[in-house]
Amino acid sequence: MIGRSLRDIAQPGDSIALVPIGAIGYYSGMTVYDMVGLVDPTIAHEPFSQEYIKSSWRPGHDKGDGLYILQLMPTYILIVDRLTYEPLSGVDDWALQYKSIAEIWNSPQFHEEYHFCPIRISGWYINLYCRNIPPP
Repeated sequence: MIGRSLRDIAQPGDSIALVPIGAIGYYSGMTVYDMVGLVDPTIAHEPFSQEYIKSSWRPGHDKGDGLYILQLMPTYILIVDRLTYEPLSGVDDWALQYKSIAEIWNSPQFHEEYHFCPIRISGWYINLYCRNIPPP
């Protein structure tokens, strides 16, 4: 549902940084930046950060590099990776378990370059952050 909705609003060349890259990336047709390194070699080759290694079953989701993601200048960043009944700006504990999201959220650059832009679909909201200015 999220991927198809993003496909409807995406412009040629738009990109999105997110954790759940699979179906959203496939259905949106957008360039996808993987925030946990499952398919991003830069993040995948980083050492593990003890702070983000949890006892839960999250193989491949314990790495990240928020500043690297911001350097890629995605058009959209999905901080909260689920649909909500009401717009949800900010982060929650679930989102902060990911290193890239925590680093992005704590970055002044993110707050200068992105604004909250929820998208309503079928009574739900996709809680996106949109880049204020297009990349050069």
